[in-house]
Amino acid sequence: MPRDNVVSHLAAYANSFVAPVREGVNVSSVYPGDDGRFNLSTPSGDIRARRVVLAAGSYQKPHRPVRISSLCRFMSWTLRITQTARRFHRASCS
Repeated sequence: MPRDNVVSHLAAYANSFVAPVREGVNVSSVYPGDDGRFNLSTPSGDIRARRVVLAAGSYQKPHRPVRISSLCRFMSWTLRITQTARRFHRASCS
C-alpha cells in the first residue's frame, strides 16, 4: 500500500473515534496521576490523558527501541497497561 494511502487510512481510523490524537509531540516523561490518568510532560506544557499509546514499528512488526529498559518502571504501575501480542516482556526488566 502506498504511503499516502496508509496515512489516509490511519487518519480516517483515528477520526472515527473522535479521539484527540496528537502527533509529533516530544514527551519527556510519563507518570501516573492520583486520579488514574497519565501525566505527560512536553515542551509545550503538561498533558493529562486517560490513555497513552506508544507505537513503534510498522505493518505488525514491532520495533524494540534501544532504551527499552527505560519502560521497566511502568511494570509496577497499578494503572492498566495493555500490550500487543509480540511485546515488551517483564523478563526484559531483569
